[in-house]
Amino acid sequence: MKQRIMDEIKFDVGLKPTSLASGAATGSYFNMANWRKALFHCKHAAMVAAGTLTLQAMQAKNQAAGSAKVVTNASAVNALLVGGQQMSIVAATLLTGTAITVSLYRVSQPTAGTAATMTLVLALTYTFAAGANVNATRTIGLGANDTAAMANLILLLNDPVVGIVDPLTGKLVVVATASTVTVTITSIDDNYVFGLASAPDDSTDVKAYVAGQLIVEIDKSALDFANGFTWVAARVTSASATVIADVTLARIGRFSAIPQQVEQLGWL
Repeated sequence: MKQRIMDEIKFDVGLKPTSLASGAATGSYFNMANWRKALFHCKHAAMVAAGTLTLQAMQAKNQAAGSAKVVTNASAVNALLVGGQQMSIVAATLLTGTAITVSLYRVSQPTAGTAATMTLVLALTYTFAAGANVNATRTIGLGANDTAAMANLILLLNDPVVGIVDPLTGKLVVVATASTVTVTITSIDDNYVFGLASAPDDSTDVKAYVAGQLIVEIDKSALDFANGFTWVAARVTSASATVIADVTLARIGRFSAIPQQVEQLGWL
């Protein structure tokens, strides 16, 4: 019989969709006694570009969060959001000299026992000016109005030369779309997230995360099992931003005597 993903991985609602505003929420606790690894996958909806979201793995002695504390072992990746998978820019009275900077971050593939990192790969600035687009200098033509200016912006962002291109492969890693005065930028490469900044940083434009994710993966060995900490949960913290987020828990490597015995008998 063909094996299914759900036969190998146990999925649970780690944290139901929750609205956070400068605070934290902790989901339900789950027992790791019979599992080798756990992964918390946090997804978030719209959030201001200046907002910060953190995801942490918690451990406790029981389902009621007895003696709860953060998993601090090096094998736990306590992720900090420094970039998004999807962000938007809403224009309002763009002027000559207004600049949009897109920063591209590569998500590292950590070795065992080390935390993942977000490495800044490049930061490209696109500046609005009167006239037509000038690709060589990443200059965006203002056009007749803000709608025209944002249409010109996506031409440069999607350009295979002056757009957001992976310096290693030479391929675009984001795609930009426009709807009147709103430009939405989406990462299309699993290895990258990005950030947005503007100058001047005022009411000329409004930047925001449309959607993003955070991942924390832990081994059973990261828990304080010797002192009875066998339960895990996700904690999501928002700083200075209102955001809706939820967490899915995936556990893998269930301990079972029967499959191990079958393997020893040579039946598999």
